[in-house]
Amino acid sequence: MIKKKTWVRIVVVLFIGLIIIQVNRGCAFKAEKARAKQNELLLEQAAIPVNVVEVKRSNIDEVISLTGDVRGRAEVDVYAKVTGKLIKKVMEEEAYVDKDAVVALVDRDEAAMEYANAEVLAPISGILTRYYVDMGGAVAPQIPLLNIADIGQIKVVVNIVEKDIPKIRNGQAAKITVDSYPDVSFYGKVATINQALDRMTRTVAVQIVVDNEKHLLKPGMFAKVKLYVLSKRNVMVVPVESVMETAGGGSYVFVVEGDKAVKKPVEAGISDEAKTEIKSGLKDRDLVVIAGQSKLSENSEVKIIQ
Repeated sequence: MIKKKTWVRIVVVLFIGLIIIQVNRGCAFKAEKARAKQNELLLEQAAIPVNVVEVKRSNIDEVISLTGDVRGRAEVDVYAKVTGKLIKKVMEEEAYVDKDAVVALVDRDEAAMEYANAEVLAPISGILTRYYVDMGGAVAPQIPLLNIADIGQIKVVVNIVEKDIPKIRNGQAAKITVDSYPDVSFYGKVATINQALDRMTRTVAVQIVVDNEKHLLKPGMFAKVKLYVLSKRNVMVVPVESVMETAGGGSYVFVVEGDKAVKKPVEAGISDEAKTEIKSGLKDRDLVVIAGQSKLSENSEVKIIQ
């Protein structure tokens, strides 16, 4: 028979063994938990942060941005009928003049001859915009003396590049801004489209007529023009910055599905300054990447930041 002391020793050994097993199990569990946390952290570090927006439907206008020159709707250079020198500006610059009013006097200045000063008359009513000749300066029938413009309406002349010519038609709306009034927008419409291209620039001159009752717009001003060439309603749109181009000229966006970035070829339509129309390739409520897409490739791990 096994003595009592021997039984005690056996129980003690078994108890110690159980403790060791439990300790080992606890250590293994902690190690496994630590490894899982480390793997999770590595996955988070590998995920590329992105900003996304939902695809939605909206109205969109295709806009062509241009620059142009402000001119009077009716604008003429005025010439003296005789040779001499300018001796009097009867009307000063920026003054309104009536048709046939005397605007300047010219001394014929011929030796041994006495002539009355020659009058220069306004051929139209409008604003005397500028003198080309200073007081006492030489005047001749071949040299413009001054300019008069009717600025109750003005025209803004812009040049359209060849590829955009088919988009332009009479009556299209335009928004005009000038540096003199940065917070004011003026609105007009296309009135004239030249029928011939400039051979040097391969552009067509287009005139936009703008009401100018307060005479804020002056001939000679530099204008920034936004020409609205096409409008679409209730179409699928995404932010302009989300659309990327392939080397072959195609378009694509990245859509987040789960925690992955999926590359989606799309057919892009018209664009304005903020949005691009998507004709096909996406569906409503897709999450399109708008920031961070340059770092993505197909099935990249992503983390949505915003």
